[in-house]
Amino acid sequence: MTTYATVTWRKARRSGGNGNCVEVAAWRKATRSGGDGNCLEVTADGTAILIRDSKYLRDPDNDAALQPIMSVSIAQWQTFLSVAAGRSAEATEPRITIHADGSATLTAADGLTLDYTQPEWEAFSLGAMDGEFDDLADLWPSASLATA
Repeated sequence: MTTYATVTWRKARRSGGNGNCVEVAAWRKATRSGGDGNCLEVTADGTAILIRDSKYLRDPDNDAALQPIMSVSIAQWQTFLSVAAGRSAEATEPRITIHADGSATLTAADGLTLDYTQPEWEAFSLGAMDGEFDDLADLWPSASLATA
């Protein structure tokens, strides 16, 4: 279950110190992601790292509440990043398939897929290589929480 304490929350700089503000969960993308807003985004939830495709929300016919979101367990996150960065060929959940044109598909065990263009995948994989997402699994005292 997602709780206030398990999500990275952000508020505006000008919110003041009285606690009265609007806070939002922070989805992160690689620093190399282009300015067009199409990217692989990740955020931490209490038991997993969540992944979504920002292109979904660009289509006004799509319902934000139905956006496909995949999860990677805290215990598997570092392996997932190693495969994404090209440092490992281990099997991951979700499965990563890199296509001949450099695009990629993530496939979850339940059949859900997320497709990324070559620039989107390259930005994420270079970010993974640079360690931009390593801290997401460190937000809890022990990765064993994900397997308990």
